[in-house]
Amino acid sequence: MFEHTDKSDLALTVIGSFLFWVDIYGIVCIFQRHRSPEWNCRTITAVHGFITASLSLTSSFILGPWPFYCIGKSSNALHDTVIIISVGYFLFDFAWCVYMKTEGPLMLAHHMISLFGLFIVLHQARYACEMSAVVGASEVTNPLLQLRWFLKETNSYSGMKAVLVDWIFLTLFIVFRIGIGTPFVFAILTSQDIDFVVKCGSAAFHVVNVM
Repeated sequence: MFEHTDKSDLALTVIGSFLFWVDIYGIVCIFQRHRSPEWNCRTITAVHGFITASLSLTSSFILGPWPFYCIGKSSNALHDTVIIISVGYFLFDFAWCVYMKTEGPLMLAHHMISLFGLFIVLHQARYACEMSAVVGASEVTNPLLQLRWFLKETNSYSGMKAVLVDWIFLTLFIVFRIGIGTPFVFAILTSQDIDFVVKCGSAAFHVVNVM
């Protein structure tokens, strides 16, 4: 857990996570030379979304604890893993978006708020359980979002494939981002164990996520 980890070790872990995603992007670019840089970056985005959503949902619904019961409490190794994986990814993707100038203010704001929250968790050695749940709920729709983009790029976004992808995306969005995400953020805002800054960050992150 972060509270038992030296700050210098955490810094090295964050750098290592960032370099991991840079390396994965480089490997994807090698194996997909015929694809555009954006295609390859979106491949990384889909991989990150699948990994973090799987880990977060496994922690929340299978291993426990239920996120509503761990607000303000200590985290476990699985929560910490989601945080470390995500902070490196968001650093990579934010840098890529700024360098390639492919995203607008909304996506950049999403990444900045995400990084702010993740660094708060690392700095204070608290809220990993809550942040893990938030990341999982927001990333669970990401693979579908990227799949839709891939289908459009290959002129395959039509018929039942398009309908199926859209319905699965919409269902996951409503269930996790709105159905679970909204009451979870409300629970954070009304908790006596959460700092004011974290409450503000949670509210801002949720607003950006549902836009």
